[in-house]
Amino acid sequence: MDKDIIAGIDVSTKKIAVVTLYSDNPVPVIWEAISTEPLVAERFSDLIEQFYLYMIGHNANIAVVETIPFVQNARTALALANIEGAVRAVCSLLGIPCEQINNSVWKKTLGIGRTKEAVAAYVEAKGGYNIVSQDAKDAYCIVLAWKTLKENNDR
Repeated sequence: MDKDIIAGIDVSTKKIAVVTLYSDNPVPVIWEAISTEPLVAERFSDLIEQFYLYMIGHNANIAVVETIPFVQNARTALALANIEGAVRAVCSLLGIPCEQINNSVWKKTLGIGRTKEAVAAYVEAKGGYNIVSQDAKDAYCIVLAWKTLKENNDR
């Protein structure tokens, strides 16, 4: 393997955020699939197609996706689980190993509080890199935490 290419992935019911770090460049590459389709099934297809087309053009050595958080709405939980599963399947089909990380684990690893504001402050302290959306901020932290855990052999 010439260089590490790590993709951190955060999913929601309307967006898939991918932040990629290259071992030879500290500046993250930020990309998001966004769907405004009104029906969940159409949004699902739209998001996964965009994600597939993006990932096929990138040679990530590993993808790290956040496990879905506990949500009380069963319909939302099912939609998130389906999107996460499809993301993992796309990675598998492309030969990209895909690992999972819990949001409490990545936040603890980086020493971040539980709030969105704490995540935003952490990202800003790391350089900001024009990361605007909360999903992309989370994806950036996911990749940084996985990298830290890997370096500490603590995965």
